[in-house]
Amino acid sequence: MVKIHDDKPYNMIDFLQVTVMIAAYNRLEMLKDAVYSALTQEFNSFEVLVVDDGSDEETMRWLDKEANIWERLRIIHQENSGVAIARQNGLVEARGEFVCILDSDDRLVPYALSNVMSVFAENPETDLVYCNNRQWMGGERIRTIKYPRFDDNQAMIRSTFLRPVIPFKHSGTTFRRDVALALGGYDTNLPLKVDIDLFLKFLGNSKHLALVDDSLVEFRMHKNSISAQRLLGIKVWWRLIDCYGPKDRIIRLFYKAARTFAELLKLAYVQLRIN
Repeated sequence: MVKIHDDKPYNMIDFLQVTVMIAAYNRLEMLKDAVYSALTQEFNSFEVLVVDDGSDEETMRWLDKEANIWERLRIIHQENSGVAIARQNGLVEARGEFVCILDSDDRLVPYALSNVMSVFAENPETDLVYCNNRQWMGGERIRTIKYPRFDDNQAMIRSTFLRPVIPFKHSGTTFRRDVALALGGYDTNLPLKVDIDLFLKFLGNSKHLALVDDSLVEFRMHKNSISAQRLLGIKVWWRLIDCYGPKDRIIRLFYKAARTFAELLKLAYVQLRIN
């Protein structure tokens, strides 16, 4: 069941270009930071759409209260159904021509939307823009992550499966809403890695991607982050390799072994840093 907390006219912004979409489940203090970082962007034509995936009453009350204060903020409440359904519902309900994804425990830097939209304006053939990020762990900034560039989409697909650090982050990524919907949007049958699946859909269908060199997202790692659930994600990785990976069975087995090893190493690293 989806309930839209929205009594605002469609023309509240003259030309709505971007929907910043946040799928949320509790984590209220981090969610506040995420929402405020989106609402205070140095850009004029946007809305912030929060899909509340069955959060507790305190979180729901805060979201509804803020939606009555901020003209740009809309809320969708749904029964707890998981991040894939939350994001797909948000994608369907978004009013912007472009959708910018923000995880509920991350923050956009103030100039994020203006930088991303300048890429689309200067390169109209672009379907998706992603960016570098600043990583925080335990309240401490530990590094800036800069992603590599690729000669073609197939090279990026190979890197996604074989590189220990995935060469993109979904949070801060902005894409054309109509293209994402035409590709099927988020796979609601996947329990995890729906962000990676969507990237692979863009890559596998020869869509144009662009990387912004600036770090536009502050990415926070913590014990409850989905990124820390490596063991749960390994089977999903195998499914993605079967779907988007090489046709040769032996090469696919190599991909699966390499990805599994990388995920186990990252699990150990995250646990050591967080603890």
